[in-house]
Amino acid sequence: MKKVSLSIQNGQPVVSSKKIAEDFGKRHNDVVRTIEEKIKTLTTEKFTVTNLFIPSTFNHNGNEYKEYLLTRDGFSFLVMGFTGTKADIWKLKYIEAFNKMEEMLKSNKPLASLGEVVKMMKEVRLNMKEQGFTPREIAITIKQLCELHGVKLPDCFVKPEETTLNDVYDMIDFIFKLPKSKRKDSTYDDYVVSRTINLKVLNRGD
Repeated sequence: MKKVSLSIQNGQPVVSSKKIAEDFGKRHNDVVRTIEEKIKTLTTEKFTVTNLFIPSTFNHNGNEYKEYLLTRDGFSFLVMGFTGTKADIWKLKYIEAFNKMEEMLKSNKPLASLGEVVKMMKEVRLNMKEQGFTPREIAITIKQLCELHGVKLPDCFVKPEETTLNDVYDMIDFIFKLPKSKRKDSTYDDYVVSRTINLKVLNRGD
């Protein structure tokens, strides 16, 4: 059985409806339909749904498709009706994954060195790549995790075009050499742009 892999959205762990469909053996269209039925019901009853389901899209063969990102509460609300031994095992695996991710985010312990940041990036990249996330989805998650630990990456980080992980490591190394007071401003943006005009992040096996 595959491992659970979550991403980060607005500082909280989420899972895509596409991944839920794959893990629980359901058609993604059916999962989306169920989510939208729940959104309609909750909206009618004046409940807030943005803390449960976040509209999103994914690309497949050059086409864009609808999906939803589910928070812990959104996930629990959706899968409570899923039955069977396999479904129960996946529920427990997701609960454990959410717990671990939330614990890490709550601790918000700043990473002290380039080595720690690079290690985190490699682990997250590998896990998400194994789960079938796109390079852009991986880059977005890496960017948000780095920013939670005081390393603000430029927007071009999530617009993969043409570079390798070594360029990313160089970028982070450059950031760590800056005074901490400058790590969150735009001082290094010019460096990144001049270093790699077209940045292809986390898309190769290097």
